[in-house]
Amino acid sequence: MDKRINHVLVKPAGLIGKIISPETILALQLWLVMGEKKPIAKWIIPFLILYGVSIFVSRLSIRYLAAHGHIKDTTFVNRRERTNPLLFIAVIISIVCPIILAKFLNLPGVVYSYYITMFMIIVVFYCLTFMLKVSGHAAAITATAAIALIFNSMLGWLLFLSVPFVCAARIITRDHTLIEVIIGSLIGFIIPIVIFKLL
Repeated sequence: MDKRINHVLVKPAGLIGKIISPETILALQLWLVMGEKKPIAKWIIPFLILYGVSIFVSRLSIRYLAAHGHIKDTTFVNRRERTNPLLFIAVIISIVCPIILAKFLNLPGVVYSYYITMFMIIVVFYCLTFMLKVSGHAAAITATAAIALIFNSMLGWLLFLSVPFVCAARIITRDHTLIEVIIGSLIGFIIPIVIFKLL
């Protein structure tokens, strides 16, 4: 009976993992940050450019590392893959490029706060990964909810309701353990709050 229930839950859990992907979360986070500066219509084109560059640089970096044999698994389920210094450098480049672009597009200062937040989350993640595997999905959805809470409390609380579902999905698909999603969620909550309060 337990196996049957688990099998029924795995497919929806896997779907949640695909929907709450780095791309969708990045888009939501950027939209929240840009939406803070009115009118939002003024920021749609810069948003699309910034989002496109963020995704393009990170995907290109990962594909380059995979093509040259530096990483084998682009899903990064294996903890050893996550501690690859070249991957860390590639991810940092994918954060620095949008910061430079944001300056070039003359975007509001809140965008820099957002990217500094993402930078700090990545550094903390990288350091922790030497000790244990941490859930990036849990951190990403919790960070999005925290950022939303800073800008729009109603949306923030609504997004926080989705956090347990994402965390449960990562456990059901056996990509992470309970402790890994809890630590990911704590990182995702604390860092945005601290960075946005300081900057």
